[in-house]
Amino acid sequence: MAETVIFEPEEEYECPACNTIVKESDPKCPQCGTVFEEEEEEEQDLETPSDPVATRVAPARPEEITQSVIYDAIIATRSDLEEIQERLDGLVKAQEAIEHDISDIKNRAAIGKARTGSTSTVFADDLERGEDEEPPEVKSVMDPVEVEYEEGPEKDTSQMIKELSQLKGIGGSRAEGLVDLGIESIDDVIEVRLTSAVKKAFGGELRAKEAQKHAKRILKDRGQA
Repeated sequence: MAETVIFEPEEEYECPACNTIVKESDPKCPQCGTVFEEEEEEEQDLETPSDPVATRVAPARPEEITQSVIYDAIIATRSDLEEIQERLDGLVKAQEAIEHDISDIKNRAAIGKARTGSTSTVFADDLERGEDEEPPEVKSVMDPVEVEYEEGPEKDTSQMIKELSQLKGIGGSRAEGLVDLGIESIDDVIEVRLTSAVKKAFGGELRAKEAQKHAKRILKDRGQA
């Protein structure tokens, strides 16, 4: 009777370099040529058998790599969003402060106009009051207030502009642009008024010369008559 021989299938592993299936008995990978080194067996106690030790390291699964990359991306995105939100909060606060400063300047200009009909007096009041004193409390900007002012010498415009550029307390550094705009507006008004005055003076001089010529002609005609 023939003896039956049972062949046990040889174990197979994945190559850690190229993931090619190789047999346990193969000394190297037939695909990429990676040489497998057998680990030295440690001396074990005969009475306490040890757990089997893997001689090859299985590569990480693709889904594990994908999850790790996605997790890192989420953490980085959250950090970027927090930084962006902080910047947006800072911009919103700065915008609110600027709007408050603009409203305050408009209110002060309206007070000056209601009192004297000119917005320039609000700056003159600031210069006379000084930086450390508080502005007077006003109950309503719509009702005109009768205030008596003493007549005095007019202030030098260039000196007023210089003092305006150094004036503080109207919104701090956030209102510097508005103060500069006010100074430019004052310059424009002064230039327009000067130009108008020169034109009027020049026109008056021309009319005076024409009148003088006309008078000479009349006198000449009468003398001849």
